[in-house]
Amino acid sequence: MSKLPPQLLEWLFRVLQPEYSNPVLAYQDISLILTCFPYLKVKTDVHVIDLGKEELMVKVYGTNEQEVTFEIWIPHEYPRMAPLIYIKAGPGRQVVPNNYLDANGRFYHPFLSDWMRIFGQDVSNDEIPPKNNRLLRLVQIFLDTIQKYPPISNSNSTPPIPKLPPKPASPTPVEAPRLTKQKINLMSMPADKPTEVSKPPLLPPNPNRSQVINNLKVTLEGEKSKLINTFDTETLQRLIQLQNQLLKLTERTINDRNYLSFLSETISKQDKLLETKTEEMAHLNDSLEKSYDESVAKFDSHLVAETPVFNQLYELVTKLKALEDLFYNLDKLHDSGKLKFDLYLRNARQIAREQCLVKLHIEKLAQICSLDTAA
Repeated sequence: MSKLPPQLLEWLFRVLQPEYSNPVLAYQDISLILTCFPYLKVKTDVHVIDLGKEELMVKVYGTNEQEVTFEIWIPHEYPRMAPLIYIKAGPGRQVVPNNYLDANGRFYHPFLSDWMRIFGQDVSNDEIPPKNNRLLRLVQIFLDTIQKYPPISNSNSTPPIPKLPPKPASPTPVEAPRLTKQKINLMSMPADKPTEVSKPPLLPPNPNRSQVINNLKVTLEGEKSKLINTFDTETLQRLIQLQNQLLKLTERTINDRNYLSFLSETISKQDKLLETKTEEMAHLNDSLEKSYDESVAKFDSHLVAETPVFNQLYELVTKLKALEDLFYNLDKLHDSGKLKFDLYLRNARQIAREQCLVKLHIEKLAQICSLDTAA
């Protein structure tokens, strides 16, 4: 077990706060497996869940002793929801599906199937020994399973065709030595003397140059130590700040995207509702206009008196009132000078004659109906 850096623990706890339903429990479980398995690392990454929705989640990843690379995604509802484990095949390698692994590299196990039933109600790690930790048990089960059933194999490759051996070179005919008639005097031939190789003279070392090199080494070592110390403090703090800014920006982007999707869906629903209501209002308006036309057309037929005599009496009274209005307007035209006197007189006589006849008929009908005509 290795001790985790305080900066890493602080970063992990801060990252879990805004989104996770139980950040304390998730922090304890993740830090435990990071301590137990030194080759594991942790970071935040965007995970595409069902229906293409993206969520920023904490991811624990690493490569074990069998050179198997895997990822453990911690959902926001942890521990109510089980983690997601994926096998990642590198270049030249491929995932081997089995009873615990699908073609996409996702890991399945009965322990994950029963996760919600067993750990869905957990709210703390009180009275739970570290060796019985839920996430630690899951990682151990996963490692045991992939060790028993190797999940990765090398890709199928065609072996290269061996080259043909080179053809042997044709032998070159050797001429037989010719005999000469001259005698060879071995004693008269000069003997070869060994050649002496002269070595170049070595220059003495330059003391100033050696001192400069030593000083340069010391300076570089000091700068190296300074850079390492600076990276451990200032650079790490800057990286943490940058990580937090990226985290906030990613969260804001995801929230804005989800909010825009919600607004778009709401606007679409409102548009459909508005179209439906507009059609209903148009149908209602047509019905009202049709009913109004029918009512106006039948209005006169509803004004029916008790007897035909009364109907005739109503018509005569109406005609008498119309003649009175006509006579009144005729006087106004004459008074304003728009109607000549002879034309006015002729029309006035005709109107008066009709008024007299109408009044006479009204009196007769009133007598028949026994009505009082004193008014």
